[in-house]
Amino acid sequence: MRVRTLSVFLLHLDAPLLGVIAGWAGVVVIALALCRAAAAGDHAAAHSASRAHPVGNADSFVPRRSVVVALALVLLAMMSSPAWATVSPGTRGIKAHVAARHVPGSCAGAELRPSSIDLNLIRAAILCLVNRERAAQGERLLAPDMRLQHAAQSHTDSMAYRDYFEHVGPRGDTPLSRIRATGYLYSSQISYEVGENIGWGTLWEGTPQAVVASWMASPGHRANILDARFRSTGIGVSTHPPFSLARGQAGAVYTQDFGGY
Repeated sequence: MRVRTLSVFLLHLDAPLLGVIAGWAGVVVIALALCRAAAAGDHAAAHSASRAHPVGNADSFVPRRSVVVALALVLLAMMSSPAWATVSPGTRGIKAHVAARHVPGSCAGAELRPSSIDLNLIRAAILCLVNRERAAQGERLLAPDMRLQHAAQSHTDSMAYRDYFEHVGPRGDTPLSRIRATGYLYSSQISYEVGENIGWGTLWEGTPQAVVASWMASPGHRANILDARFRSTGIGVSTHPPFSLARGQAGAVYTQDFGGY
């Protein structure tokens, strides 16, 4: 059994986040302008007061400076308040409860050796096993996505029939480019994360249970499977493992693509 992993993370600032950043910048500019105005006003008022009141009574300008400075401090406090945060409140506390109710105690087809007539059952078994691992860590279950499945299956078929085992295809296609081509990443204005696990095995090592167990024993693959930012997945499977690796033995090659935004 050989497995490899690749995790890609690209951050895009969406429109609401840009709006918040612009709001923060505006608050800073206003606060600085108020402070400068206060300083200028204090100087002018002090000069005027010194001419009208040789005793040096500054009562005419101290209240104004205090009000302006206080207003600036309030604006700065609002900027640093949690109410300005763009991150939604965490839901980890309820994940384990939700996950436990939806994951079966066993996964049908987990020990099947893939054949051309049960590929859908094999995909379902991979998803079930992966979601059991996520549920055990209190993470949200992954939902199947046909666009990700298309990306995963196309890469699986490419590895199977072009006899290679890599994340980058012969034409230079990458996990990100394949997923983007399906329309899953529908806008350049969103934040997203995508990842990919690939694996192959012969005989009993080609079963869903053996492949997921191998992924979970590898830090990189495990990180993809348990990544809390992933929400969707697609699974590709072929009963033709790369010939140069399998040496003609029966088995399977797998691709699992992950996505979240």
